[in-house]
Amino acid sequence: MRPYADAAYVGDVQSITVLVASLLVAFFIDRDLRERRPEEWRPLMLAVTGAMAAPIAIIAVATVARGSSTGAVHFLGFAIGVTLMGYMFVAGSWALRFLAAMTARMR
Repeated sequence: MRPYADAAYVGDVQSITVLVASLLVAFFIDRDLRERRPEEWRPLMLAVTGAMAAPIAIIAVATVARGSSTGAVHFLGFAIGVTLMGYMFVAGSWALRFLAAMTARMR
């Protein structure tokens, strides 16, 4: 195989690993916070705003992790990034459930 094909394969495997781990984290976060799901606009908007700010935090964490040569920092960056991505999934599902409930009440 050509070297760039190997690098693309490694990148694909890493992307799939991050996506699957983020979905698992989202599942457990949603399961644990089910009773605290926002039922009004203000808490929902705070959750969604936090989810919108999460990519900025992920980029900052990834930048620090890539600059380090320590394996522990790389793992910590991965763990924080996966947790933030899971939170983004959960906040999006909360918003969709909230909008679905509002639509159902209007009918």
